[in-house]
Amino acid sequence: MFRTTARVMGLLKRMRARVPWSVSARLCDGWVRAPWFQCKNLEAVHVDDRELALSKPLVGPVFEVVGREGRFAVLDYDGGHLRVLAHALKPISKRVIRPGTQVSLADGRRGSVRYVGWHSKRDEPMYLLYLEGKKKSKRYWNSDLTVAP
Repeated sequence: MFRTTARVMGLLKRMRARVPWSVSARLCDGWVRAPWFQCKNLEAVHVDDRELALSKPLVGPVFEVVGREGRFAVLDYDGGHLRVLAHALKPISKRVIRPGTQVSLADGRRGSVRYVGWHSKRDEPMYLLYLEGKKKSKRYWNSDLTVAP
């Protein structure tokens, strides 16, 4: 079993290395998720940014692409910038509400988005909010939130 898994992983690694930049560039516009972070595969992170990537480990993060630097996509990372190989990112086609945005719930409460993560089983973004000045641990979904005017 282990040998087969190692062979498959080696094959996938070689295939990813062959992805031309023009193809991977199209994959990293807008919002992306970074599955490499969950397995702590820092090979995809720029050498100068690896310390930053280790300092704030987040599970299932969603990032906004803010630019490109050669083969790397530049991600907004908690107020800083993190450079990651574009082919290591997966694009998100669903609506994503930016952290800090004021939102309202169906029951009339208002708050702001404090974290955007990715829920793999539901295949959609999930949100953690500040409601009434307090951090809430309940997860919210796109269907629960409307952007406040």
